[in-house]
Amino acid sequence: MKLQVGQTVYVECFERSYMAKGEVKETKVTKVGKKYFEVECAKYSKFYLDRMFNVSDYSPCMYVYLSMQEIEDKKEKQELKELIWGKSGCGGSPTNKLSLAQLREIKKIIDNPSEEK
Repeated sequence: MKLQVGQTVYVECFERSYMAKGEVKETKVTKVGKKYFEVECAKYSKFYLDRMFNVSDYSPCMYVYLSMQEIEDKKEKQELKELIWGKSGCGGSPTNKLSLAQLREIKKIIDNPSEEK
């Protein structure tokens, strides 16, 4: 992944910071260094190039995605994990290690159990 100045990216806030929690903003990359990069919508933050979240002394609160599709896939994956574990009645969540494609296949099986017989 090679970020460039002027490239469009999407910043999601997952803790309260410059933006509301859960808010996603389309923005542009303004600066790219060896370890960090900066974006327009978070002028006082810098982000790790290798991990795509903001540099913080405490815990990061913003994550940068290269496309809206990445954000939509992440949300769908979370919804599928919750659906699958809600139907299984099990505690814990070993679904964390499953890919989005694997979770979609499990959902198909759950939605159409009679097709397997």
